[in-house]
Amino acid sequence: MTITSYLFGIGLALITTVYIARPFIKRSTAPRSSPQAGRHQQLLAQKAALYAAIREIDTDVQLGKLELADHRVLRQRYVTEGVAVLRALDGLPAPDDIDAAIEAEVTTLRDGGRPVSHRPPPVAADTSERHCPGCRALARDGDLFCAGCGTRIEGEGHETAL
Repeated sequence: MTITSYLFGIGLALITTVYIARPFIKRSTAPRSSPQAGRHQQLLAQKAALYAAIREIDTDVQLGKLELADHRVLRQRYVTEGVAVLRALDGLPAPDDIDAAIEAEVTTLRDGGRPVSHRPPPVAADTSERHCPGCRALARDGDLFCAGCGTRIEGEGHETAL
């Protein structure tokens, strides 16, 4: 073997090693959450745990695994803790990017995950039935938006509230 073959093999091994190790050494590009966002997530987790605990003790008393007197004491304690958590959540300002996240989700649902150019053409208005102009799903009377894709449904059958 020649030195060129060795150098080529070492170069190929080095490139392969860098390619495989890249995910482990690459820094995260996700935005760092603020301490306030961390507190918000912590409070949401506490709220979920308290709701689960309340459901569990309610089930236990129905199954006869927990005495009614003990149930009252535990339920009152969990409800009191839950009220404190909800008040703390109400005291926190909303996350900064919540509006952008909601708009992105609505756009995705409205587009059905497809580019706007690939949407099906609107259906001609039918006097007996109303259909969604975006996905052609049948709309019930009173629907303002399509349940399937979120597109606003125009036409008779609903009033616009001001």
